[in-house]
Amino acid sequence: MGVLTVMYSIPPRIMKKIQADNERLGFVTGDAEDDDGGDWRCASIDFDKHYVEVVGLLRDAGHEKAAAMMDIEANAGELELDPYDLLWLKPKQVKQLDALLEGLTPAALKKQLKGKEPTDYYGKSMSADDIASYLSEIPRIRKLLK
Repeated sequence: MGVLTVMYSIPPRIMKKIQADNERLGFVTGDAEDDDGGDWRCASIDFDKHYVEVVGLLRDAGHEKAAAMMDIEANAGELELDPYDLLWLKPKQVKQLDALLEGLTPAALKKQLKGKEPTDYYGKSMSADDIASYLSEIPRIRKLLK
């Protein structure tokens, strides 16, 4: 079984409710139903199992700061909800990450990866098609950060 990752853009009004009670995150993820009929919908991106590879490619391309900000294992903290590992970026950090990703098109990142052999979560070399697929997530991430 792999790690499934979803990135959410949670509006401040919803985030305040979650901070008051972490269990309310289940309303956003769809793991729980709000009996009061609250609106918990948020924009999201589903990475399935390849979020780690996206972060690794950023790191391999020399974008360590952006990769570090997106590294869930290194940044897990303030919010906790079993069985989830959570990475929570405050609005200022979201703007900072967006600025770090600005201009990182898949084509530009491919050039920065030239001569390197990126590996996946299991240490296996990635195919050119896999790399292209993972790099295509960067514009989607930026759109969500906006």
